[in-house]
Amino acid sequence: IGCACKMGALIAGASEANAQALYETGLYLGLAFQLQDDVLDVWGDEATFGKAIGGDIMNNKKTFLLIGAMQKAQGDDANELRRWINNDYALRSEKVPAVTALYERLGMREAADEAIKRYDDMAFDALSRVEMSDEAREAFVQLIKGLVDRKK
Repeated sequence: IGCACKMGALIAGASEANAQALYETGLYLGLAFQLQDDVLDVWGDEATFGKAIGGDIMNNKKTFLLIGAMQKAQGDDANELRRWINNDYALRSEKVPAVTALYERLGMREAADEAIKRYDDMAFDALSRVEMSDEAREAFVQLIKGLVDRKK
């Protein structure tokens, strides 16, 4: 998203400073968006999200949540997480709730929410450095809010 923002700015004739600030806006927005996607894949509502919950868990995707859990887990939690990761034949009905419970015990939802907020704030900070009309700024603000606060 950062690259697209910067390319659009440069094509439109923006200054290098504005293009760089728009790049940073898009970069941080993209990070917040991806983290929100990770959260929705674990804790989202399937009907709202539009796809089955737990796909990242079933595929052992190296998400913020899994990497953080691997770093934080100790003892029995670490052993349990490794067992689920190494089990190629786990049933969704068993693996997803078990790994979700591990994430919750390890505080991964809170860690992800904090990281989303941090990247969201960084995106708004970068946007505040861009010289643009109030109308254009409001469009960016709504874009950021819509992508980060989404439920699907």
